[in-house]
Amino acid sequence: MKKKKNIFYGLFIVSAIAVGTIVGPSIKNSNILETSILTMFSNVLEYKNSVPPDLAIDKVYIKQLIEPTEKFNYYTYDLRVHLINNGGDLDGAKVMLDSDSDSNHLFIKNNGGGFSLGEGEEYIVRHYEVLFDARYNKGIVDLELRIDDQEIEDVNLDNNIYSFEVFHFPSNLKNIGIDSIQDDGSFIVNFDIEDYSFDDYEVEFFFSDQLKDEEIEGAYKEVYGQEKAYAYTVLENSIELINSGNWIKRPGVGENDFKVKVFNDPYISEETYYVYASAKNTITGDEKISDILKFSPMEKMNRAEFAQLFMEYFEIDIFDDGVIFYEDIPVDEWYAPAVQTVYNLGLTELDETIFNPNEIVTREEVLISVMEYSGADLTIAQEAYRFEDVEEENDLHPYVQALAGEEKGSELGEGFDQESPASRAFLKYLIMEYGNDS
Repeated sequence: MKKKKNIFYGLFIVSAIAVGTIVGPSIKNSNILETSILTMFSNVLEYKNSVPPDLAIDKVYIKQLIEPTEKFNYYTYDLRVHLINNGGDLDGAKVMLDSDSDSNHLFIKNNGGGFSLGEGEEYIVRHYEVLFDARYNKGIVDLELRIDDQEIEDVNLDNNIYSFEVFHFPSNLKNIGIDSIQDDGSFIVNFDIEDYSFDDYEVEFFFSDQLKDEEIEGAYKEVYGQEKAYAYTVLENSIELINSGNWIKRPGVGENDFKVKVFNDPYISEETYYVYASAKNTITGDEKISDILKFSPMEKMNRAEFAQLFMEYFEIDIFDDGVIFYEDIPVDEWYAPAVQTVYNLGLTELDETIFNPNEIVTREEVLISVMEYSGADLTIAQEAYRFEDVEEENDLHPYVQALAGEEKGSELGEGFDQESPASRAFLKYLIMEYGNDS
């Protein structure tokens, strides 16, 4: 635009000189020409001065500068802000760049005490720092550019705002988990709320039936409801996991404990679902985000799988001498060496010649096997009952009391559910609890 206008001005001058040459030295004509040229120049200057400026934030380059610390709990960003003037010339104005995330108010100066920028010209503000409160995981930072001068009007204010999203982990909505399971299959979900009041926050839950979590193991958890143990996993949240899900948002139902409906009956569901919570500050819009709850179908494990996984998880070397004690285990079966090793370790009935490899293994059998192999001291017992469904006359009682006495099994629920099928995850969790002791 500016080049076109300059060409126009140049053509005007050349034309005026040409006219003066053609007219000749006549004084009368010379006065007429001089007056015409001055009038036209005056009109041009008047036109240029009448076009108001249009300052805009053209683009912003963002670089995280500093991680939060215990003494200064903020993320610090270094910005390079590109400005452009899409309107008329700006000369010596008072121009300010503001951020809503902190008190960084910058007066931009490039011409003495003010700011000047011609039509179509650009200017770069370097090393403009903004802060984001590290108590939150997600938020929007707004930049505002304004002419703070009553005598100068910015013709278009729509391009004076630039917003960018901030997203950080680890999660700030701590210790999300299931407190109980309702009769209708709903989960009662809670998390740590000690650092804020729900009067200032809006809680929402996000659901997805797919997530790229194949390489993430997560933390094993259980809850006891409807007289059964229900297992789930807590995945450490990340931007990558958030971006890989097709999340559906639902409002939180409740106050301190929230009712979340995922399945009609979680114990028989064949689906996998992921859920995380967000607590949004209703004043700033910034969000605290939780880790992700993963709900999967209840697994079963047969005795052959148990023997093999027991060896793998405990990292036990095979020793079978090529001999299989059990009559129903062919020597060439994939699980035969593991079964014979478990027998050699004394973890199965030594006088039984039938192993029943396809029989489902129970939670009781898994716990006893892990504790026996680990050499758990059954005399170390917690005085109070650890599990409400294991009475003192129960053969499992000394095991679960020793489990509690050794401060293990803290992620299990209020009931043990000893006759239910054991899962791979349950076996792995117990071995991780006792692994260093074996």
